[in-house]
Amino acid sequence: FFLTRSDSKRLAPLRLSNITEGHVSTMGKSSLINGNDDNASSVTTVNATVGKKMSSSSAQKRDVSCGAHNASDCKSCPQGNGAAWCNGECKWINDNCETEFSIPLPDWYGGGFAQCLLPPSDQLRLDNEQDTQDDDHAQQRNDGGQVVKKKIAFLLEEYDGNITFPDVWGKYFQEADSSEYVLYIHMQNVLIPSTLKYEGFRKIKHLSKLFSLPESMSNMRTNIQILRTSTSSTWGRVMPILLSFWKHAIKDEDVAGVIPISGSCLPIKTFSQLRQSLITNRDGSEYAHHSILNIANEERTKASLWSYLTRSALIEMLRADGKELEDRSFCYGVATEELCPIQSIVRNNLPHQHGVITFDCWSKKTIKANYTSNPNAIETTKTQPCAYKSVDSTYLENMVDSGAFFARKFHADAIVADLNISVRDYIVDYLSG
Repeated sequence: FFLTRSDSKRLAPLRLSNITEGHVSTMGKSSLINGNDDNASSVTTVNATVGKKMSSSSAQKRDVSCGAHNASDCKSCPQGNGAAWCNGECKWINDNCETEFSIPLPDWYGGGFAQCLLPPSDQLRLDNEQDTQDDDHAQQRNDGGQVVKKKIAFLLEEYDGNITFPDVWGKYFQEADSSEYVLYIHMQNVLIPSTLKYEGFRKIKHLSKLFSLPESMSNMRTNIQILRTSTSSTWGRVMPILLSFWKHAIKDEDVAGVIPISGSCLPIKTFSQLRQSLITNRDGSEYAHHSILNIANEERTKASLWSYLTRSALIEMLRADGKELEDRSFCYGVATEELCPIQSIVRNNLPHQHGVITFDCWSKKTIKANYTSNPNAIETTKTQPCAYKSVDSTYLENMVDSGAFFARKFHADAIVADLNISVRDYIVDYLSG
């Protein structure tokens, strides 16, 4: 059982373009990465052109990369040379050179703020469909010839000094090489004054009393950092946490992109599947250069918080909009974390595409109608947003068979009703192969 569009059209795969990351400007990069990462006022801003309320700050709009040269915009790239001169951040569409974000939304796009459409399993299939299991294809080489593996930086958002699913995350990252990821943990309601590596955090006596890594995650301790608590953050105002996370993450030159996950989130793909889809091209020569966002409307003014943002996007966004991203007046409304990033990406012409990193359906009615063989098995602790206390195996099979990598929201004690086991045990068993 798998949900398709109501018109039963064939689900078309969403493909990544072979765009290199070399176009990203390094101007101001050193001060951004090495400066005071929590001081957003040190970042310059540009005019806002998306959203109902605009900022008055201004700066010169940057050129776009056409591949081997730059231009003021994509339409100016060809200079009479046609598609051959339309590369980089731009794409040749209907005999015109267009900005990359003008690529149409995929055929399977459902839209809507409830975000209840599961993506097809091949949503991120690349143009070159040659499969590879050779881990060397996931590696880049630096100038010294040494192998450098590109990392994914994760942000795990938790409360009160507790990890909701420590056994799941311990199993999830067990297969990962330590050079392939870093996990930041933000503990709401626990005052952590500065961001520290976990091993350093544990050496500070008064801090070590606030949080201790569960034994099932002990294999990850060298890859974990405890993020400074953002006391100004509340539900619907997560941007201060995200900004702190982004600024820390890009200090590591090996970080290729970032993914936020919540405590109620569970993985429905293995780490290697995620990494290959987001970082490694099939031919092994490049990693993904598009940010992947679950876009909520065709105007691209809102997208789910649970996304994958590339390093190049973060650098450009922080340099251009760092201060404004933290300002409610810039992209005002409830849940600014769903408004600010996508609007900044569109405004700055940064490569991105629609995709579902984390399935996050807020409609219990939709779940019962489309994703389960036993609607009575779906029990939630609340309806908006849904927090699942009970599901059936069909629901989880649909999650696993889809193209999404994570799903939420699950109660810590959620069960698979027809199998009489916990959801966490189901996922651990799945990850164990």
